[in-house]
Amino acid sequence: MRYRRISDNPCDEGDCPAVFGDREDDRRAIARGDLLPPTEEIALEEQERAVVVPALHIVAAAAELGGGFSRVDFRRMFQVFAVDAFRIETRDRYDVAAEAPAIAEFEATGQIIIYQGKQNWLDLISSNVAAGRTIRRVHTVHASRLSAYLRWEFASQTATNVPAGEDIRVADLDQHPELATDEDVWIFDDAVGVKMWQPTAEGAMGVARATGAELDAYRAWQADAWRVAVPLPEFVDKIGKAA
Repeated sequence: MRYRRISDNPCDEGDCPAVFGDREDDRRAIARGDLLPPTEEIALEEQERAVVVPALHIVAAAAELGGGFSRVDFRRMFQVFAVDAFRIETRDRYDVAAEAPAIAEFEATGQIIIYQGKQNWLDLISSNVAAGRTIRRVHTVHASRLSAYLRWEFASQTATNVPAGEDIRVADLDQHPELATDEDVWIFDDAVGVKMWQPTAEGAMGVARATGAELDAYRAWQADAWRVAVPLPEFVDKIGKAA
């Protein structure tokens, strides 16, 4: 198996340790601790050992060293996670300009339309699921008082996200008030947490890393919510019959 060099030579000259990317799997790299000449590509010999470094951790660490975690870094997480991307979604409305026409159409006709940003997301789901990775989400809502936004979002996700392969579930806060929170978070590979907050007037979503005890708390919340949440189609069917 061959690896391409992805790190600059930190030594002024001569042999130096280096990091190499896997040519067959761009979601991982290897770190060679031994001294190597400044070469662009290597091959591990039989019985040779190296430290495998998930690309997710490299990107996250580089973002922090570069001055802080940005929206660009957040989007990059979806290109480098190796196993699972999990969303904690808690709000009853999101002010996203690109969604406005789709919401208006649904409220007027009941029809689901797929705008470009939505199609991009569906493509991302499909490609990751086809590669054996999972994308999951838990909504926390009060089933007794769903907002108009959530009714559109649930109808849209049932018709499009779920068939594309996203595993979406809903935890009812009427039954599980202990899960109430107003924080939105993505957790990638159970290792990198990203907090999000509402878009600004310019439509920019705020993001920041969640680490240490904060990330541990999100992991615990994730486990509790996933245990009691029901699949989105089942939840939609239930509230439809109760209407």
